[in-house]
Amino acid sequence: MKKSKQVCAVLAAAAVLLAACSGDKGGSVDGKAAGTDNAKPASAPSEPVELAIHATMSGFTEEFMKTHIGSFVEKKFPNVKLKYMPTIVTAGAARATKDYLASGEKFDILITPSGSTPGALLDNELQLDLTPQIKKFGFDLNRLEPSTVEIQKQFANGGIYGIPFTTNTLTLFYNKDLFSKFGVSFPTNNSTWDEIYESVKKLSRTEAGVNYRGLTAAYWHLFLLNQTSVPGQDAKTFKALYTGDAYKKEMEFMTGFFRLPGNDWNQNPSVAQMVDAFVKGTSAMYVGLDNTWQLYKFPKELNWDMIRLPQRKEAPGTGPQTYPNYMYVTNTSKNPDVAFQVAASLASDEFQAYYVKQGYLPITKNSAELMKQYSADLPDFTGKNKEILWSKLAPSTGVTKYMSIDTKYEQLLFADIVTGKKDINTALRDAAEAHDKEIAAALSK
Repeated sequence: MKKSKQVCAVLAAAAVLLAACSGDKGGSVDGKAAGTDNAKPASAPSEPVELAIHATMSGFTEEFMKTHIGSFVEKKFPNVKLKYMPTIVTAGAARATKDYLASGEKFDILITPSGSTPGALLDNELQLDLTPQIKKFGFDLNRLEPSTVEIQKQFANGGIYGIPFTTNTLTLFYNKDLFSKFGVSFPTNNSTWDEIYESVKKLSRTEAGVNYRGLTAAYWHLFLLNQTSVPGQDAKTFKALYTGDAYKKEMEFMTGFFRLPGNDWNQNPSVAQMVDAFVKGTSAMYVGLDNTWQLYKFPKELNWDMIRLPQRKEAPGTGPQTYPNYMYVTNTSKNPDVAFQVAASLASDEFQAYYVKQGYLPITKNSAELMKQYSADLPDFTGKNKEILWSKLAPSTGVTKYMSIDTKYEQLLFADIVTGKKDINTALRDAAEAHDKEIAAALSK
């Protein structure tokens, strides 16, 4: 295996040298790819084509994909028919990426966010560098928010595996009725995390046999998109950074909310339990991705609003890191050019203008203008705060092919600390050792 890798490396180096000598920029994807002067414009295929599309997010149900993606794609490309392969979490009928692949099914397009890309795309070796298609169809990367492109370059060593079509930010949702019930002032777009901490202490209580929590959260997204840009894994060596001072400080901040009296946990909390508490009206606040209210279908009787993520004193005026969703054309697709055109169409101004009105965040440079129409087509959003984006975002901590290992141990860390199973120093040390052992095993393959 190692010998074959060495041969591949030599061949790859030779290919790079040959391209340099011929003056061909090859995989360059800075802005419009080199050699696009004669690029063919995107056009609908003349023959009927079926594309299988799989999304790793459970909220992307078949109905959702038909409504928001299929209706647009099939109107733009009349000869393209989409076959939907959603992730299903229903007990007894669950189907995830690994289940589809194990049964021999293939998909032309994989939809997944940046944080799930290593596990869904790279671990399954489905990646395909789209540089040839970007050049062939003259797709302009300069239209896109730069960080969405940079993330792909990190994944693909300078190439591009996926085309972004929307992004997410972290927001704080709050239950207005619980704040009023307990006499606590509503949070605002200028709230700080220190102020939220004090509110959590006031809101966490038990009344009439009901345990009200001050705050619940999609805690692994808080790690992944943290505002101080503290990484959990070294981008070059892939070793854990858990025992460093910066990471320890970040973990103390994250877990502190969930060790407060009344807001503590005596068993491993799942993100599903966290959001469920907010949906059922027993959590006063919930920190999660901006589209949580749609994916989890907040009930009409829930009197809620949301604010942009509170400020950290270590990073004033700075929002979370960006969290794009991508459409990946897989290397098993028999129609990669058509699949690419479909993916590219969702990054178009036309689709972006439509999608932002449905309550989803844009990925183009003109996002500020588009956000003026945020959720415009959603009656349930009338009267709610729409200014949920910080103008300044935290720099990306970077992405690696072994991010899924980092995510795994960060979640274990969180559980060990908030449940009191281990003190923070022991938890950090044990997690780092286990993480590095798993990384070493992965690198030796």
